[in-house]
Amino acid sequence: MSMPSAFKQFQPNPDNQEIIHLQANIASLEQRLNELQKCGSQSNVAGQIASLQTDINNLQQQVDNTAKSNRQEVKVLLGQFNDLKSSVTEMKNDLLQKIDSDNINKCFTHLDGHRVHTAAEIADKMTTDSVTQLIKDYYSPDNKRQEDKRGDLIEFISYMKDGSRRKLFKSLLASRNIDETKSTKMIDQRVTVSNKKTASFKCPHCLKENVYKTAAYSEGYLVTCCYDSCKRKFHQVACPHCSGSNTWENANYKQGSVVAGAYENCKRTFQQVVCPHCSGSMAWKNAAYKQGSVVTCVYENCKGKFQQLVCAHCLHQGS
Repeated sequence: MSMPSAFKQFQPNPDNQEIIHLQANIASLEQRLNELQKCGSQSNVAGQIASLQTDINNLQQQVDNTAKSNRQEVKVLLGQFNDLKSSVTEMKNDLLQKIDSDNINKCFTHLDGHRVHTAAEIADKMTTDSVTQLIKDYYSPDNKRQEDKRGDLIEFISYMKDGSRRKLFKSLLASRNIDETKSTKMIDQRVTVSNKKTASFKCPHCLKENVYKTAAYSEGYLVTCCYDSCKRKFHQVACPHCSGSNTWENANYKQGSVVAGAYENCKRTFQQVVCPHCSGSMAWKNAAYKQGSVVTCVYENCKGKFQQLVCAHCLHQGS
């Protein structure tokens, strides 16, 4: 961008000093933009664009004040400033689009490897439109792995930090013919720092909702219904594939046993045990857990080792 020739004829005087000062500021910002456009996709460009945009916003008040003079040369300068803002915004959007495109590819790789938590951390940094495109591209109803992909996407969304975006993407999944008709029995799978969960699920006896809001619940342990009119005991474990709530009315669930999902749209097998150190729930989607094997807790704030066995006489568990 080059300065209009009219401004090159200015000579410093009290009447045009403010205009000349504004002209110099805009010229400096234009020079920075030109240099950034030559940088291509260097890693530090995003920070420089953000800095440039901040400086442009800070100059806005000076531009507005100068524009009140209604002088012709100021109107030309104002148009130049608006062009500068548009160019920076366009460059920022192009960069964000490239970054999001790279992140979509990273999410695909992590989802294919069932690393849904890592994929969700990347998605939290992406625009809503890009995550929407990711979900549409990743899930196809006629894909041979649609059942696995559906379960991974449900879990992927549950790990996202923004509640409003989780709600939006769940609606998108529903529109993609992903059956979530059992949503009244779903629980929030996101893990808190204590390795326990805020959970909500129905008692299989009285069908009333039991809600744990203080992270006092850990999957796989014996649950006593919280209602005085019931108070019956049961077990509850969330399926790691579809997040559906599996309950045992007779409270005879054994940690480490192979479980088949209770829902017709899932029916996949898994195993689950609770770490005796931190009470964190761990699940094996491939049902490959072997009782008695040494397990290292998956939670960063624990990483304790343990073994778990079921007594052959009384069938009680020990770890």
